[in-house]
Amino acid sequence: MQDLPPASRRAAARRMCALVMAAAALAAMPVRAGTIYLAPGGSDAAAGTTGGSAVATLPHAVALALQAPGEAQVVVLGGTYRGQTLELDARRLTHSLTIRSATDATATDPTASYPAFVGDGNATFVRLRGARPQGVGFVLRKLRVAGYATAISIEAGRDAPRPATRTIIADNVFERIGSSPGDAGASPPRPSTAAIRLVNVGGAVVARNLFRDIRNTPSAACPLLHAVYLAHFSSRAMILGNTFDGFCGSAIKLRDRSNDALIFDNRFARAGEAGAIEEWYCDKARSAECTKAEGECPSTGALVGRNRFDGLAPARQVLVRGGRSERAWCADDDYRRPRITIDARFDTAPLLSGVDD
Repeated sequence: MQDLPPASRRAAARRMCALVMAAAALAAMPVRAGTIYLAPGGSDAAAGTTGGSAVATLPHAVALALQAPGEAQVVVLGGTYRGQTLELDARRLTHSLTIRSATDATATDPTASYPAFVGDGNATFVRLRGARPQGVGFVLRKLRVAGYATAISIEAGRDAPRPATRTIIADNVFERIGSSPGDAGASPPRPSTAAIRLVNVGGAVVARNLFRDIRNTPSAACPLLHAVYLAHFSSRAMILGNTFDGFCGSAIKLRDRSNDALIFDNRFARAGEAGAIEEWYCDKARSAECTKAEGECPSTGALVGRNRFDGLAPARQVLVRGGRSERAWCADDDYRRPRITIDARFDTAPLLSGVDD
């Protein structure tokens, strides 16, 4: 994990330029044809096409937005929404879906002003399952999500890489995320593994979010939980400018060919026993934890720089874990390329500005 040699530095610079162009394309969202408004005092019997005729539940708002041709958008008006969840078969999406706050300002304390979705510790707030058609995106902006076992789970299968799809999760607050038997009732749930879980999601942008108190209870299950979990071909992710304040599993985890991540300008505070950034190779020849029949491989090509690790020992800031033995089910590049490289010289400001609407 040393500075890049000249040839690798040039290749990384070319990749950075390509990512700047990709971020600009992500920001150039088409005009939305279906816009539906959501309000705590709304009614699902209403049309939802204006703030004055807002609907009451997120699933109904999304269903209405998806009925119109073109991009679908749900505009969330201020207030608190309790116990709401959304589960979609992403294969049925024909256009991109945006869920965003009605506010345009980035608040000094977004917990006080963002629309808030509050759960009971026993559910996933938004879950998309199945591979989206290429180019069909998902955007979540300027919301507060609190008290869920998992905030966002996008699962496109883990057996073969899918085409890149647009995903932007930006300027949100995720707090008190994790499973808790005390919240969930008498039957303890399985421990949560992620606040944001991305499985086979290429090119995702996770930017300028606040992750606060990402913890499972009891404490023995806490190290299993990650704020951002990139797994199974979730390559080319950009994790930029986030704050991770209070976590006990590694805040960012890369697994199984989630290659070429950019992890820059994040702050990590109040860490638990795990590290801040982790790449984990689950080698099925050595570990019973690996359940993927065809085997997993290392994640390579990650660039890490200019992150702030408040009070965290250097040995726990960036971790590379798991076996290093070459396996027949992996490609040569899975072992020839560096898994994580620390290099702070790149300017990621264009990437962050490209996330803006």
